[in-house]
Amino acid sequence: MAKTITYKIPNERYGTDDSEGKTASVEYNGPDTLVCWVINNEPKTRVVDSFAKEDVPDRPTPQNYTAVEIDATASDENAVRVALIYGGIPVQMQLEVDNGVAEIPNKHIADPTDIREVYSKPKAMEGCIDLDTGVWAPLAYRTGNIPDRTDENLRHIRDGLLDTSDGKMVSDMPDALAAEWTTYRQTLRDLPALTAAIDNTFVTYPTAPNEIPHLTLVENTGHLVKIADRSVDQQAAVDNQTPANIT
Repeated sequence: MAKTITYKIPNERYGTDDSEGKTASVEYNGPDTLVCWVINNEPKTRVVDSFAKEDVPDRPTPQNYTAVEIDATASDENAVRVALIYGGIPVQMQLEVDNGVAEIPNKHIADPTDIREVYSKPKAMEGCIDLDTGVWAPLAYRTGNIPDRTDENLRHIRDGLLDTSDGKMVSDMPDALAAEWTTYRQTLRDLPALTAAIDNTFVTYPTAPNEIPHLTLVENTGHLVKIADRSVDQQAAVDNQTPANIT
């Protein structure tokens, strides 16, 4: 089945308040009906496997499992649930964003309006359905799933980079290279002040002079969208889901 599905998104990235009524849309091209094998692990149910009914309509259900169907044609919410559990939506894109600090590289973030960023897949698969009534729990927003980005953590990483660069400055180093290392180390020292106005999740670190440029996985696979190449929807995603000083 191919259709455009529209779903609610929170007011801001990784939030839970959706009072502003924001929505996003995506092209769904997945099963009409998803069969989920659910096990009742008291006190929670859990989806342990899933498959498209149209692919294997007569697949027998293992003992102690309950087969539950999700009709993706019935509602966009159902299609979102299928997309979380099984798939059927385009590959997740990474967006380059400008963190507003010229001395450090831009940050790459997952498209904040992507279904997999908006909603929690684990919660869609565990404690997800009342087997007595067949009623699915409401989809939950994805929250708190951000790497440890406390001030202390960022300083620890910064200090480690400074320690690593301690031995790089030698007396017979060419002046131009020495200047690069001096600038790099000073930027590391200034990093807390330089990034004080931005959310820690958007902080990056300066590039060392001896660091060989290389393509990241998302760049190498074509899944990174540079700022200049954003679509209208991707620009709106950044504008609507990130702080005002992140562009």
